[in-house]
Amino acid sequence: RPDGEPPAEVDELLLMSITPGSIMLEARFRVRVLHGRVGEIMLNVDPRMEAVGRPSIGRLETVAGSPGQLRAVLPSPRSEDFTYRVRFSLRDTSGVGYHRLPRVGVDGPRVAGRWFAVSVDDSLEWSETAGVAASAANPMDEAAKSHEEHHIAGDGRVGLEQIAVPDFVALWGDADIAPRLAYRRLGESA
Repeated sequence: RPDGEPPAEVDELLLMSITPGSIMLEARFRVRVLHGRVGEIMLNVDPRMEAVGRPSIGRLETVAGSPGQLRAVLPSPRSEDFTYRVRFSLRDTSGVGYHRLPRVGVDGPRVAGRWFAVSVDDSLEWSETAGVAASAANPMDEAAKSHEEHHIAGDGRVGLEQIAVPDFVALWGDADIAPRLAYRRLGESA
């Protein structure tokens, strides 16, 4: 193993689903093992996020004394590529209001790419506010059945590039999702 080089690189894919009563976030971390074995992944998670159900493999543990840090422990160390999936619920929200993409990401491995998409329940009106590279405006959903309004915003520290929804669906790997918006995160600034 080369000195200082992480044993893996990761693609982070996030899908935020907004419904009238809740906000859920599903995270998929596609891990490419570069050398050696990977037995755990450290995650940095917005403290408002609460894991829901079981992850796709292994278990998820809190890290004592480190709020917002979780340890994804695999059943056994892996030398082959794998995908780790986990779902979160955003606490203390009703799904109505102005929402930023919660922070969820890996800590340690090199991140090769970051993508996220947003799905909004058909009964809700919504608008988008994001710092996208290619400007794209999304009108309010005039066919919405509810007068509840949602504002969806990207993380202010991160540049965004809007991508075609089918491109995100292809990366995600399941054809049964139908997000309204999809982005590639361009990087973080200090």
